[in-house]
Amino acid sequence: MSSPRGALVIVDLIEDFVDPEGALSCGDAGLRAAERAGEHLKAWRAEGLPVFHVTDRHRPDDAEFRFWPPHAVEGTWGARIHRSVTPAPGELIVPKRRFSGFFGTDLDGLLRESDLHELSICGVCTNICVLYTSVDAQMRGYDVSVLADACASYDAQAHAFALRELRDTIKVHVL
Repeated sequence: MSSPRGALVIVDLIEDFVDPEGALSCGDAGLRAAERAGEHLKAWRAEGLPVFHVTDRHRPDDAEFRFWPPHAVEGTWGARIHRSVTPAPGELIVPKRRFSGFFGTDLDGLLRESDLHELSICGVCTNICVLYTSVDAQMRGYDVSVLADACASYDAQAHAFALRELRDTIKVHVL
């Protein structure tokens, strides 16, 4: 496990992606990623470092459902944060409707208000929301690390591709 530094950004570790019964489950890989994220979370908390939970939260008629099955609908079981990374008091939850945790959210403002420049990102799906959140963070000037042992996808090849793309093209630290 990497040493905690900066803010921990946990992306989409919600029931619809982690639980085997979820609408877009990452299966066993998602469960393993959530468990590892929980271990990283304990380390961040022990150091008193900030944690942000960035989660899909859709309206029932969300335009994204033209491309993906309905998931993470606000107020449903599937939109709940998985028990392995249950937010503690003071940890911020940033809802999002698109792939990047920065697009149309308060994440950038919250990080800058807290004078945070280093982000360690984990979650699911590596090739979708983790990838686009990490790219957006890097393009906004953050020092970005991705905690690969706490990331997963429903597609192992796409997961591996995303980690290579983050490391080799985007120049994110893949730990």
